[in-house]
Amino acid sequence: MKIEIKSRWNDSILFSTDAENIKDAVVEAVKSGAYLRGAYLVGAYLVDANLGGADLGGADLVDAKYGNMPMTVEPIQISGLHWHVMMFDHHIKIGCEEHSIDEWGNFSDGEINNMDGSALAFWSEWKDVIIKTARNHEPVERLEETA
Repeated sequence: MKIEIKSRWNDSILFSTDAENIKDAVVEAVKSGAYLRGAYLVGAYLVDANLGGADLGGADLVDAKYGNMPMTVEPIQISGLHWHVMMFDHHIKIGCEEHSIDEWGNFSDGEINNMDGSALAFWSEWKDVIIKTARNHEPVERLEETA
């Protein structure tokens, strides 16, 4: 099926391809180096989509989801660590573990250690940076609730 990824501002076509769904089209666009800044991705279901290197700044992500995690802001991705880290609106995914920012911040050393044998050393080194970055990345309504 022909899928067009359009700009949220002027309806111009940013990328066009034959794909099964919008997720596959977005992944193909990212792989090809397409410029997706300002893309209209309302309702896109992007679980397991590799968006590494994607510039989705200004993209309209209303009702877009990664698994069960809503995406109203462009996710932050950190690669090059022991595990790939992705930060969403109010959630963080580290490796295969997906939890809210609050849950990550409150896990005990034992709970982190039970996730993987090398998780505690990783978390001890990176926890503060990851939690602070995720908190700074949260949408404005969350920041207003906690003020």
